[in-house]
Formats: sequence, C-alpha cells, structure tokens
Amino acid sequence: MFEDPQKLKDTVDLLKETDLLVFDDIGAENMNPWLRDHVLGSILNYRMNRKPTFFTSNHDLVNLEKHFSFTNRDGEDEFRGRRIMERIRPFVRVVPLNGTNKRGVEAPGGKD
Repeated sequence: MFEDPQKLKDTVDLLKETDLLVFDDIGAENMNPWLRDHVLGSILNYRMNRKPTFFTSNHDLVNLEKHFSFTNRDGEDEFRGRRIMERIRPFVRVVPLNGTNKRGVEAPGGKD
C-alpha cells in the first residue's frame, strides 16, 4: 500500500468510516513517525466521539504512551506520544484480562 498512495488513502478512509474498528495488539508494532502521526493519528482523530474503537494490548496506558513516544527514526518524542494518547485515553475503558498465556511466551513484565 505504501507504494500506491491512492490505495493507502482509500484504506485509511475505510478505517476512519468503518462501524467498528479493532486495533489488535496495539503497541507491538515498530513505530515510525509517519505511521504514528499521519496514519494512526489521522484515523484516531477522525473516530473520536464518532464510532466505537476497540484496542487490545499487552501495555497499560502509561507504557502505550511510552511506545508511541519512541520511533526508530527519531528516537524519543514525548509530545507526539502524548498527542496519540489524547486520542485514545479519554475514549477507552481499561478491562484487564488475566489468565494463562496460550502461546507459551511470557508477556512483557513477566505477567501472563
């Protein structure tokens, strides 16, 4: 998609408008500034107060903000991480899930 700007735009527009969007395992991706600010930020900014969005993550909200504050290219940028979280934090209700990890891999922080 990155090589076809129209296809990328169409996909982002679809993600903005879909009735229900699920970001599965958010915080596990390698973040770059463009993906964070222009793709994810654009989608989340549009969906605020409009359509339901679900997130699953191994991170709590504090660690998710740290994840969004760091990119492979620019290093740490707390302002940008905070901006993304301003589009997530007010609209989520955290529901911790506990249990045994079925993949056999320990979760970050030693918690399953």
